[in-house]
Amino acid sequence: TKTLTPPFPSGQSTFTVVFAPTSPGTLQLQVNAAADLRDVGGNPLDTTSAIADDTTITINAGNTPPATITGTAGGNDSWNTAANWDTNVVPFGPGSAIVDTLAKITNPAPSYTGSLSLTSGSTLQLVNRNALAVLQTPSDITLNTGSTLDILDGSPDLGAIALAGNGRVTLRGNGAHHETIDFNGVVSGPGSLFINGVNNDTFNINAANTFGGGFFTSSDADQGFRVNAKANGALGTGDVTIGGSATLEVSTGLGDVIGDSASLDLVGNKDSRRASKLILGSNESIGAFYLEGVKQPGGTYGAIGSGAGTETALITGSGILTVPVEVLSIVIAEASPSNGPTVSWLVTFDGALTGLTASNFALNASGVSGAGITTVVAGAGNSTYTVTADSFSGCGTLGLSLMNDTGTSPPISNE
Repeated sequence: TKTLTPPFPSGQSTFTVVFAPTSPGTLQLQVNAAADLRDVGGNPLDTTSAIADDTTITINAGNTPPATITGTAGGNDSWNTAANWDTNVVPFGPGSAIVDTLAKITNPAPSYTGSLSLTSGSTLQLVNRNALAVLQTPSDITLNTGSTLDILDGSPDLGAIALAGNGRVTLRGNGAHHETIDFNGVVSGPGSLFINGVNNDTFNINAANTFGGGFFTSSDADQGFRVNAKANGALGTGDVTIGGSATLEVSTGLGDVIGDSASLDLVGNKDSRRASKLILGSNESIGAFYLEGVKQPGGTYGAIGSGAGTETALITGSGILTVPVEVLSIVIAEASPSNGPTVSWLVTFDGALTGLTASNFALNASGVSGAGITTVVAGAGNSTYTVTADSFSGCGTLGLSLMNDTGTSPPISNE
């Protein structure tokens, strides 16, 4: 209790009252009407009418940003323990907070909505659903190099998450089985997103993300679960590895869930409750396709009966997976030097290709003039092509280059 009564020193009508509370609570004031009452930031409070006895003002005690958790008071690293914070107060409201160690949110604590930063090598664990109630959509979360946001249970709604360096977010099932976990955070930066599932969990990735460090699934219990990509960009722009008895499902009406230059690797068994390892509700184009870490030829992949170039039981659904082919070699098809009226090259791709024409190539001439490509003829399986040039004169060298993939299906990755 502080009581100010006139006369004030030296006739002052302006004065400062400083409170230093150590815990959140309320402050009771009685102020005359029209008094100029301001907070420490200089912001005026409305006193056009008197503040009567027992009027309360909430005080965000000790929440002066930034607050940093570095301690392990009582032998624990709990976010909920005031003594672990350099302000001696558990942060709440919109102030900034820094995690500089291992911190765990377990029991209910004041709701936090501020700007949260994890320093290099630190970890913040949201241990249970009570923890999700503490982090009430922070304004932003930054994970610096080597730091981890580890979400052990429930559906987090965390707003914008920036992953610096190799920072990562991990989502886990809690072992209850048959859980549906919705992840709505928008994740950016060069870091990665990991999912560790258990029996028959479903993880819905609902936001368009731009993180580039990769998307990975695994299961410590070696139990099947499903990841449902429900937005374009859901899996970021980096490579995607679906392991740990997981099934990836791409929702209908999409088409850019995985980055066009990213790879997809299907590793291990599918979720036994799903029809396949990959369920395509939409067409998807990627940069490379792997099975158990082994690169597959370029082409189109789909379910049995889909009409794709490669039909496989690993895929179900109506969508087609398009993988660009790769040029393996361009070699002269005859003896060199050549005195004939024509010269041919054999162009070999790692998968079947259609739509290849003379306009996709260019001749490189030195000492030779007038040469032009006359035919491009597909071999068996459309993975080899013979390209022929004639109408040239002179003595010198003539080479062939693949210049573009205009009109080809699928595209060519290394033209």
